[in-house]
Amino acid sequence: MSDTPTIRRAQEGDIPDMHELIHTTLDRVNAKHLEPDVIAGWKELYTEEKLKEKVANWFFVVAELDGTLCGTGACEGNELHAVFVHAGCHRRGVGTAIMNELESHIAKDHDSVGIHGASAAGLPFYEALGYDKDEQYVNSFGMSVHAMHKQLR
Repeated sequence: MSDTPTIRRAQEGDIPDMHELIHTTLDRVNAKHLEPDVIAGWKELYTEEKLKEKVANWFFVVAELDGTLCGTGACEGNELHAVFVHAGCHRRGVGTAIMNELESHIAKDHDSVGIHGASAAGLPFYEALGYDKDEQYVNSFGMSVHAMHKQLR
């Protein structure tokens, strides 16, 4: 059993597993902090059809442990999106490996990275990686989130 996650570009064939992972994570992790209608709105952003479009247009990666998909993450320009780690893979370096890959990709063209809507579940993780909180606001789902940033160079 490997303790080191493998990070690779997401492919269209990953979409069903990505969809399942994201929706399961929303139900098991984020639901502790969010109302059901907010979870439902967030799930609408990650239908299989929308994931297909995002995989085609964003720098989208997946993380695997022992060949099993256990995390996702994406960036568009210097903005992070869709960083989800299966609850069973927390505290195993998966999220950090995803973030390192995304930050390396962003650093090729940008001096900083931003997170437009960090949820309460993600704040401690992002802060541990050196992200600073900017403004707090309520997004279109009625969810309180933080904008965050990190200088890369």
